[in-house]
Amino acid sequence: MVDWPESAASWLRPAGRFAAGAPDAWGGAAAPLGWAQMSRRLRHSTGWDPARTYGFAALGDSRVPALAGPGTLQALRGADAEGGIWSIDRGWVVHLSPPPAPRATRPCRGTL
Repeated sequence: MVDWPESAASWLRPAGRFAAGAPDAWGGAAAPLGWAQMSRRLRHSTGWDPARTYGFAALGDSRVPALAGPGTLQALRGADAEGGIWSIDRGWVVHLSPPPAPRATRPCRGTL
């Protein structure tokens, strides 16, 4: 787990810690601006691959790819707050699946 200040003077040290060890996948949970800044440093200074990264709902915000810059977050994906799936494709947040339909509940009958 790596944390970083939302307004850092340099993103190099947190980016290095985040990408260290070359894991199979990364998970990201951050505010949009902080993630955009961190992801720019990750792309330019490490072997980080956004296609192997899964983000929490806040990273599916349409402002994130614009803040990060062209191509920085290509193929980053995650789940939204309603359970749908999103991905970043050519600078756009694309919703790949609708959230699951709510399950119908039936009243309980009988006694215990």
